[in-house]
Amino acid sequence: MVLGSSWPNPTSLSPGIAEGTYNAVYGLKGHRRKKPGVRLKNGGQIPTLDANPAQNNKKYAIGINIHCGKSNTWRGSAGCITIEPDKCQQVWDILQEGEKGTVILRR
Repeated sequence: MVLGSSWPNPTSLSPGIAEGTYNAVYGLKGHRRKKPGVRLKNGGQIPTLDANPAQNNKKYAIGINIHCGKSNTWRGSAGCITIEPDKCQQVWDILQEGEKGTVILRR
């Protein structure tokens, strides 16, 4: 198990994504087409906990990934799931490019 966060940065207006089960794919450029990450629902709609200002106050988010957080006190996310920075490489080392799986988010 690797700890992380499903909450956005404290200054973000994003309400955070809802609990659920999501299909996912790992890529070496899975986060913003630049860095390792796991893409949820191929970037499609993920339910949010409340109205999302980034989506015209609809209750969903798009482009949600699992990626490395910036620090232990700053998540570096507007809505994605982030992994503790010192654990990222441990996760990336066990995943293979294009590997598919299921992400279950529980709080």
